[in-house]
Formats: sequence, C-alpha cells, structure tokens
Amino acid sequence: NISEWQRSTIHRGFKVRGWGGIFSPGAPGFPYVFRMPGSPKSPPLILVAGDCTGSAYIFTPSSATTDQLEVQEPSTFSSKQRELSYKLAFEIECGATVGSAAVAPAADGSCDVNLY
Repeated sequence: NISEWQRSTIHRGFKVRGWGGIFSPGAPGFPYVFRMPGSPKSPPLILVAGDCTGSAYIFTPSSATTDQLEVQEPSTFSSKQRELSYKLAFEIECGATVGSAAVAPAADGSCDVNLY
C-alpha cells in the first residue's frame, strides 16, 4: 500500500566539490538498485552516482538486517524492522562528475559497473 510507504535516509554527508559559484551543483545523484547475478534472492545493493562529488558509492544491506530477512520471492523481502538498513560498502573516486551509471552482469558471476 503506497500510503504506508515511509521515506528514509541511508547516508548523509556527501561532499560537493567547489565550482566557483557558477551554478548550484547537486549531490548525490541518481540511485541504481541491483542484485548480484548469482544471488537473485539476496537483498539488492544500491549504486549511487555521486554527481558533483566526483565519486560513486555502493551501499549494501547491513548484516544486522540481512540476518532478519525472510525471502518471499526474488523481488520481495520482509524484515522484522519493516525496512532494510544500508551501510556504505565503498566509494569509487573518479575525480570528475559522475552523472550516471550502469550495472551489468559479468561472465564470472560478478557485476561490471560503468560510470559516466
């Protein structure tokens, strides 16, 4: 039910690189939700294009919440906490604006991340 949906914040503190006041840059950018190809029943990971931070970020569910998950279907999860808790797994420093990203399955069962 959409009326029961609650917004939540998974991370704060994205640092925007200075642009000399020419325009107001944004951060973070768009999130991309994906699963590892070999784990279709696992909770999704989140890739965030950092936009003007010059980085991209990958967030994973924290172990505290993944231990409480009950898999109903590959795309549906329920938790005793009603929502998954995410933590920053790592930052990909690019040194330039990361406006968009793509995730694709790789031949070895992992994923390739492309940043644009």
